[in-house]
Amino acid sequence: MPTIQLEQAAMAMPSLIAIDDFYPFRGGVPLYHEAHCVGAIAVSGASPDQDEAVARYGAASLTPQD
Repeated sequence: MPTIQLEQAAMAMPSLIAIDDFYPFRGGVPLYHEAHCVGAIAVSGASPDQDEAVARYGAASLTPQD
């Protein structure tokens, strides 16, 4: 699940933010291979929108092109 979905869930349910070591910020994108999550790319340091865009670009660059 992309971390933007976690961020949206935390905004709807603020008690999620109270969980230790849980940081629901944009910038994390899962990597899938044959419907299995095999890893993720996480980017931080710019604005949340930029972090997510760079992570999505990185994930797309690892996806085989037809």
